[in-house]
Amino acid sequence: MPLIGLARPSIALGTLKSVLSAGGVRSEVVYANLLFASEIGVEAHQAVSLVYANHLLGEWLFSSVAFPGASTDSDAYLDRVLSRDIFHKAYWKPERVRELVLAARARAEPFVSRLAEDLVARRPRIVACSSTFQQHVASLALLRRVKELQPGIVTLLGGANCETVMGRTTHRLFDQVDFVVSGEADDVLVPLVRAIERDGRDVPSEDLPAGVLGPVHRRSGYPRVEDAEGADDTPRAFARDLETIPPPDYTEYFETLRSLDALAPAVTPTLLVETSRGCWWGEKHTCSFCGLNGRENAYRKRTPGRVLAELDDLSRRYSLATFETVDNILPMSAFEDLLPALVAAGRPYDLFFETKANLTRDQVRLLAEAGVRWTQPGIESLSTELLRLLGKGCEAWQNIQLLKWSRQFGIRLSWNLLSEVPGDRDEWYGAMAELLPLLEHLQPPSGVAPIQYHRFSSYHRDPARFGLRLRPAPGYSAVYPLPEEDLADLVYLFEDGWRDTVRRSPVLKMLLDGPGLPRLRQRFLAWAGRWVEGPVPDLVATHAEGAMHVRDTRSVAPQPGRTVTGLDRLVLLEADRAPLEKGLVARLAAEGHEEGAVAESVERLLEQKLALRIDGRLVGLVLQDPVDSIPALESGPFGRELPRATPAET
Repeated sequence: MPLIGLARPSIALGTLKSVLSAGGVRSEVVYANLLFASEIGVEAHQAVSLVYANHLLGEWLFSSVAFPGASTDSDAYLDRVLSRDIFHKAYWKPERVRELVLAARARAEPFVSRLAEDLVARRPRIVACSSTFQQHVASLALLRRVKELQPGIVTLLGGANCETVMGRTTHRLFDQVDFVVSGEADDVLVPLVRAIERDGRDVPSEDLPAGVLGPVHRRSGYPRVEDAEGADDTPRAFARDLETIPPPDYTEYFETLRSLDALAPAVTPTLLVETSRGCWWGEKHTCSFCGLNGRENAYRKRTPGRVLAELDDLSRRYSLATFETVDNILPMSAFEDLLPALVAAGRPYDLFFETKANLTRDQVRLLAEAGVRWTQPGIESLSTELLRLLGKGCEAWQNIQLLKWSRQFGIRLSWNLLSEVPGDRDEWYGAMAELLPLLEHLQPPSGVAPIQYHRFSSYHRDPARFGLRLRPAPGYSAVYPLPEEDLADLVYLFEDGWRDTVRRSPVLKMLLDGPGLPRLRQRFLAWAGRWVEGPVPDLVATHAEGAMHVRDTRSVAPQPGRTVTGLDRLVLLEADRAPLEKGLVARLAAEGHEEGAVAESVERLLEQKLALRIDGRLVGLVLQDPVDSIPALESGPFGRELPRATPAET
């Protein structure tokens, strides 16, 4: 269902279709997101998609269809969204966004009605929707209309928006949904379908797999379990063996895309693949802001042989070699098995992975050699103090090293800088701001973004520990005609009431805000501007006859060219590994260099801005010629929609 990206088939639906087929159950997948985008146009789809997630604009489009009769002040809602949102402003004027959004909302009701009529005409026994991100309200609207047209059809709802208490609350509040699957449906869907074929909606509770909620629970009460903290929770389904789950079937996605003349030329698709589930880092120490995987972080991975076979199968079936993995995190064992196997196979694919940030130079090089052209490494900050608050398990110097190696070996990064972190200090942002001009030759973040509060995160599980007063994000009240106590159990996104009060009060904001964060935002914009406007800054060394010839086109460069020789060259080469400064001085002194001379060399390199001092380390910033080119934004493994309109002109 809408609203979700157009360039990717659904790995959830594709996998479940294969699971059903393996179990002898015939099914069809309907890509309603493509159908709706074709109807409203790619421009409108992009305008809605760019708006900050907490506004729930994609959900709002369908709210009047899901909840007929509920009153919503559309003008007031859009005024609030367009006045506070910054993401769309680089591409469209607010008046154009309002026009596109209102036109799309007007099409929501007839679209849902036609879709429901088409589904009912196919005479299915079951109609099921997968709901992730902003697909929940559209799914509720469709299932409501299906029930109105044919009450005998059994309806199912699953996906990330149905995890534990969210699924229980959805089932309790919306009776157009017969069954809800909380958790991973891979192992429970076939038994559930067989039970429905036998008993319809009257499946006894003892015949429902763990994690499945049915009509019987509305009468007898919902099953409960204790979560990891001992709190009352709802069971979730869990697939223990990924090897037994068949590859996804994306047939309907490509058939639908090809059939839509208005959409097909605008979308360049990619393929989704899964090599693991859960988070091996989260098993040890969860990042404080992360709500992925619901209550279950248990890490499971597929064997390299299975992954390689699936890549080959999908690539051959759909004539594509670009893959976005949906894994939370790349297993470290991949550097011993999967990645070398991809290198041996001739690097046949362009791949995206999410990784930890504390990778070595050799590991980043291996990623590039294996065809991993884009990563999301979870950098989040260039302040060790903030990284500790966030539970990232790494320090700022390691993040800078990763930025350096990624530029060196031509891997594009997706990363941002998080702000307004609970427990932060403004001076930490100010210290980061001073670093940014030195890093201008490395890839900039996508933005300086205030931290979000997600269900299942440490912030949500224990808000008092972080001094938070969480409440559902404000967009939900414009979408759902529900009291706040129901919303609190239904939604995924939250806001801190105290910070929102500060943002809305110019007096409080003036008293509490310091200069560090605004300065960081300014420095980010300058950094990003250099990369957007071009040419991209360089800090690159060539080597000849015992000398390093450094080309420096950063804005802060003391001079555009410099030759580094002697002890300075030796120290700079050592700094490439970011050693502890005291250890570096002691080691070179032990090799016969005067300690004072080494210290003076360090200071010269800092003054020349060829290195920086952070976390007690000396971090060299110079890249080594040749530097591999980074893939263009539009050529990434995420697929592509039609390029957006010229900024702020339409």
